[in-house]
Amino acid sequence: MSKVIILMSTYNGALYIKEQLDSIFRQSYQNFELWIRDDGSKDDTVEIIKQYKSKLELSQAEKLTLVSNNLGNVGYMKSFWHLLQNCPKADAYAFCDQDDVWEADKLERGVQHLKKEDEKIPVLYTSRFAYYSGEMEFQEEGIRYPYEVTFDKVAFYTPAFGFTIMINDTLREKALSAKDLTDIPHDAWCLKVASALGKVVYDETVTARYRRHGSTVTHASASKWRLIREWLNKDILQGNLWERYWFLKRFAEEYGEELEVRDKEFIKLFKEQKCSLVTKIKRVCYGHRLRPTLGGEMALRLCFLLGK
Repeated sequence: MSKVIILMSTYNGALYIKEQLDSIFRQSYQNFELWIRDDGSKDDTVEIIKQYKSKLELSQAEKLTLVSNNLGNVGYMKSFWHLLQNCPKADAYAFCDQDDVWEADKLERGVQHLKKEDEKIPVLYTSRFAYYSGEMEFQEEGIRYPYEVTFDKVAFYTPAFGFTIMINDTLREKALSAKDLTDIPHDAWCLKVASALGKVVYDETVTARYRRHGSTVTHASASKWRLIREWLNKDILQGNLWERYWFLKRFAEEYGEELEVRDKEFIKLFKEQKCSLVTKIKRVCYGHRLRPTLGGEMALRLCFLLGK
């Protein structure tokens, strides 16, 4: 039976973490260990985790490891990389946020899908999720990703949120082989490695409840005109893709020699923010969809034209 390591980085998560822990220990698939690293919380997060572990039956309590924090507050990116690098070897690794809720079959579905794939290549499993309010009231289901997840499809859009991801050990080793992972999100990096050098498996089943805080606009509740205004303001007027260009350049530095010709040509076309008018036109006319929604695709092409 495949062993799964669940990796959770916490920070000031006292309000919701117990609900998330409950959903993990209620999983139908029980061959897992949960490794938690707290990133210097100022609230009662660590004490809640310790109390939670103390109330578990011994066999369950042994599954939960609270990692000693000898790094201080380093941010979620470095915290997750530290967990992935220092946790025990397993068949699969699942990333976990502190304030969401997992459906009972989340781990089971991930393991079933990964078992079907070649363990010698980097494989990433991701599933659909649903948006919930801070009080865990249903808002809407997340967008369904309708295409095969190839490298160009994840360069300017991330269909796999971190908490939906499970990776095999080959992907773990490949992701950690990078010389420098500074300022690189673990989920986006693993997604790109799998899409370029292995395989991404997409599950249309909703396996997690994503808790959104505050007054985030949802497609279900907002008017069309409000959504258009949000789109214009966020993606066009304030849009800046420099992080995406930088990310592509870093990826090419680490894995460029291993990429297929198509992906090498894609990175060559898109890795520099400043470019000639001819290159801008080539980007605008790129022959494949880069985002799943029409509005997102239009915004991206316009950003290319404007040199954003």
